[in-house]
Amino acid sequence: MPIRPAPLLPAIGLLLLAAQASPALAQTGGVTLHPAEILFKSVNSPHEDVSTVWRISGGLLLDSGRIVLGDSRGAQLFLIDIESDEVQPVGRSGEGPGEFQRIRGPRRTAMGGFFVDDFMTGRVTVFAADGSLLNTVGYNPTAFRSGPFVLRAIGVHSDGAIVFRDGEPLFSERPDGPYREEIGYVAMTADGESATIARADGMEKERRNHDGGFSSFDKPFSYSAVEAVAGDLVLVADTETGILSAWDRAGEVTTTFDFGPGEEVTREADRLWREEKIEGTSERNRALAQPQGNAPPELAALMGGLRGMGSDAEREYYRNAEGNARAPALSRILVDGDGRVWAERFALPGATTPVWQRWNPGEGRIDATIELFPNHYLLDALGDRVLLRTTDTLGGQSAVVMTVRAAR
Repeated sequence: MPIRPAPLLPAIGLLLLAAQASPALAQTGGVTLHPAEILFKSVNSPHEDVSTVWRISGGLLLDSGRIVLGDSRGAQLFLIDIESDEVQPVGRSGEGPGEFQRIRGPRRTAMGGFFVDDFMTGRVTVFAADGSLLNTVGYNPTAFRSGPFVLRAIGVHSDGAIVFRDGEPLFSERPDGPYREEIGYVAMTADGESATIARADGMEKERRNHDGGFSSFDKPFSYSAVEAVAGDLVLVADTETGILSAWDRAGEVTTTFDFGPGEEVTREADRLWREEKIEGTSERNRALAQPQGNAPPELAALMGGLRGMGSDAEREYYRNAEGNARAPALSRILVDGDGRVWAERFALPGATTPVWQRWNPGEGRIDATIELFPNHYLLDALGDRVLLRTTDTLGGQSAVVMTVRAAR
């Protein structure tokens, strides 16, 4: 399938509105696709700025074979023609218009362009598909519940409103016991007016007091909510049920789709999960134990709090806590340049192949199951192409564009 110009994303919203379901049940049919031809590798680019990118914050497939990549370390974007190898830098490190300090994204806007969220400066910068600067919108992270470390901009609607995922503060007050975090999806208009348009149950945790402090632990195989923005709709999937809901700006659910539940947790998967969690806790504590140098007092206090979360009580919790008998249904969702919704199935520990289901709202069904390579993180898709982020053994990241095709 040849690459087509990416549609204006309000059309995606119309497809979802037309796909009314009550809820539609996920099918297991559809063709199974696998990675095929490599079309581009950033490490092979003749441009040093692209070939040496070490941390990729995000990426999108655009029209006419172009991609846009975010360099989180260099705080810069690159528009790349994967056929001619032409590279156009977009933005740069700094504090002025079109400049960034620490970016998340790029992500698509409903207008067919892209945006980045600079969470260090509290600004969302919006670009047209050709890389020209359209707008810079400032926001105050402290005006949201979650604050700057948790708040994320996840979409830009057709009227320019910014959509945020607003979670709980890093250290929220809660009684002991199990709970699910409260997640809100907030639209902020150009004049600064904000309204919550959707709510969801976030990560499943358990809070325990110990040693004069407290810790909130992830429940083994905990459920959560994953989200994406499609045009002027916010898509939220509950990983406990596998049901995706599309919310409009009025806070109404326009359609739902059922991807089905997760797998039953085997004894071996449970053992591997606990071992990985305990080891990850130990590695994090070793890193946090390093001197903070001339860190400001508030950062040093934050690091001290995080070190406390890695106590023996945390490791004891992960050894003995009761987990969910059924794994989450999904790990992530994203909306590609054609308006199809991709849902990554949750992989039990020990599984090596990422598996995605692709829901076509226009057809009201899952039209494909895509099996990707291990250590390849899906950033975007368009037509028969996928944009992937790979990580080498030293932690360096690069981008790859490949086609996906049915096995012969």
